[in-house]
Amino acid sequence: MQGQIVIMAVVCYAGDLGRAEEALRPLREIATPVLDLVRPMPYAALLDEEAPVRGHPVAVRAMFGDHIDESVGATILEGLSPSGSWLRFVQFRVLGGAISRVAPDATAYAHRKSPIMVIVARALEDDELAARRWTEELSAALYQGDHGVYVNFLGPHDGDRIEAAYPGETLARLRTLIREADPEVVEEVKWRKPSNAMRGVPVWSHDGVICTGETYKDKVKLTFAKGAALEDPSRLFNASLDGNTRRAIDVREGDTIDAEAFKALVRAAVALNTSAAAQRPRTRAATTERDRGGAG
Repeated sequence: MQGQIVIMAVVCYAGDLGRAEEALRPLREIATPVLDLVRPMPYAALLDEEAPVRGHPVAVRAMFGDHIDESVGATILEGLSPSGSWLRFVQFRVLGGAISRVAPDATAYAHRKSPIMVIVARALEDDELAARRWTEELSAALYQGDHGVYVNFLGPHDGDRIEAAYPGETLARLRTLIREADPEVVEEVKWRKPSNAMRGVPVWSHDGVICTGETYKDKVKLTFAKGAALEDPSRLFNASLDGNTRRAIDVREGDTIDAEAFKALVRAAVALNTSAAAQRPRTRAATTERDRGGAG
């Protein structure tokens, strides 16, 4: 089979064995399988894979889709054939089920209505640019209008796609909670630089900085400027715990935020800023004899 295009399918039917055979029959009738390992087994055995072989980095491009039909298959075959690489593949992961029964805004993973995940990859080999170009071009040909991406399949050159993993809805939800806690809050974008693709960092202030919001590949980080001085009875702070001043909340996939506790934390930060501002001495311009009308 070396050098030939093959189709691999991982399937699972949880239920009666007779019904399982009936459900699998159409799949087996597509063509005679080269290797058929489907058999009754514990579900955990389906996921009991050997440790991956290290030393073969790949260029990868991931996205979501909503259908697979003959035209999609033809596009994949056309893309795989001229690759010239010993390792290239297109993988589909059918989603739905329990994933889709959670509200998109309930956790940091917001793509719960996307029915299919698509991963395009090719070994880097000697020509990294060629591998990246191939994955990007085939991904563009397979694109079906869903801008999202699963954060664990972002590649090293996907810094500009982090917000696609944590879409605007997630940041908008946090922004809404901050505004509900303090209607007078001021939001600005600061520190635009190449490392954040010139998008900058959102900063929320009221008589001083309340917190900042930064988006990484594996989390959204909310850093409270004076978090170490705030009471946190709900223990929302889970990062930057050793510093003397700041505290942070890392929101990862599957995490939820206690809205009321979060708003209480924002209000406490505002109260601390306001108290400090009230205690600062007012500055007065120096007055000279000439300003007072004296001789000069």
